[in-house]
Amino acid sequence: KGGALWNSGTYGDRTDTSVRAWFSDSGELWVTGRGTGNNRISWDSGTKKRHAKLCANPPSGQQPHWDQGGWAESASVWLVLQNDNNLVMYRKR
Repeated sequence: KGGALWNSGTYGDRTDTSVRAWFSDSGELWVTGRGTGNNRISWDSGTKKRHAKLCANPPSGQQPHWDQGGWAESASVWLVLQNDNNLVMYRKR
């Protein structure tokens, strides 16, 4: 069936920090938790926009994010933050 089309390369079993996928106010998608420095960003989409709109309802006071196991789908693909800390896009068919 569907195979992986893309991945963030953030896989691994490091357990010192929680890996999450975040949607920033600027419209970027970040994977955090395995990077270096204060922000611990290990991957970002590079899609920063001036007037971004996010389609999500996070809990009050929080940025929209996924923990391990979080996912989204379109008509043709799945985007999954896997338990191995890798953000992967899979083809549905």
